[in-house]
Amino acid sequence: MSTDQQAERGLSLDSQRQQIIQYCSRNDLELIDIVVDGGQSGKDLARPGFQKILALLESKSVYGLIVAKLDRLSRSIVDICKLVDTYFSNQQYALLSASENIDTKSPAGRMHLYLMSIFAQIERESIVERVTTGLHHYQAQGGKVGCMPYGWRYSQRLDERGNRVVEEDPHQQQAIRRICELFAEGNKARAIGPILDAEGFPPQRGGRWTFNSVWRILTRYGKISPQRRPLIEKRANLASISERALSLRSQGESYPEIARSLNREGLLLAGRVRRWQAATVADLLDRATTRDHRTAYGYACQLRTKGHSLREIGKMLLAEGFLPVRGEYWHAASVRNLLLSRSV
Repeated sequence: MSTDQQAERGLSLDSQRQQIIQYCSRNDLELIDIVVDGGQSGKDLARPGFQKILALLESKSVYGLIVAKLDRLSRSIVDICKLVDTYFSNQQYALLSASENIDTKSPAGRMHLYLMSIFAQIERESIVERVTTGLHHYQAQGGKVGCMPYGWRYSQRLDERGNRVVEEDPHQQQAIRRICELFAEGNKARAIGPILDAEGFPPQRGGRWTFNSVWRILTRYGKISPQRRPLIEKRANLASISERALSLRSQGESYPEIARSLNREGLLLAGRVRRWQAATVADLLDRATTRDHRTAYGYACQLRTKGHSLREIGKMLLAEGFLPVRGEYWHAASVRNLLLSRSV
């Protein structure tokens, strides 16, 4: 349950072990095992070591969990609450902290736990914000972040700002030229990978070449132009199909029934060969009603996208003659429920 730097250099791991051992010794607790998630962040619970702990709890091999510090367990208030509700609220298992004096066996201890988890989450979010701001500033100054695309690498030379200079990787550039040659000879992208493996050109992160890695390089260098499906708003017959779907919906037909009707009548979108299904009909109707100012839902959506508050939208709906289902006035809650619905 430590960062990569801690996992590589051993920073704080030994001290965390000693904290747990000393806590068990002081409180006369039997220590069964110490589980370390080296190099794993505490942002979530999807970690191998923690899954092992949950398996021990569910098998009733242990009766409690001790952490050196709460943020080593998780920095998410949602995850902490789920853990307490699932494992530690019925006093069958105990969650203890060696450095924060947390004991979930009592209501006061659980309250202390919730407060500490809130601070841990705020700390995590602050770290993310600082790192993101720093990366954006670094990129704005011309710095490169992340892994270089295939064919390039970071050199040891620095520019005038102190950033590492990006240069070509001769061996990878040779592999790129070979990929383009094989494609020009008529080889498919899927067949180029095994040829590169046989000729000793390794991919970016080792292993074997895949179709996607070859396809990305061919696309980047203009050898392949991926076909893009037109957006649903750009199709010529969208308005007529939307009107027909709205008409069927007003007659009480369900989404599957509308899909069958559109398919039976041959009303497919221009450039589209796939038949209508319930999910695509629902998306079509949602788009259509959002644009339709004649409905309360569509008018409210348009006002919301312009930045109006819920109360302002309620007043404008009344001015246009739209009345709520219950009552004579639009309240903020009723406007919110309207925006969350997909009714026409």
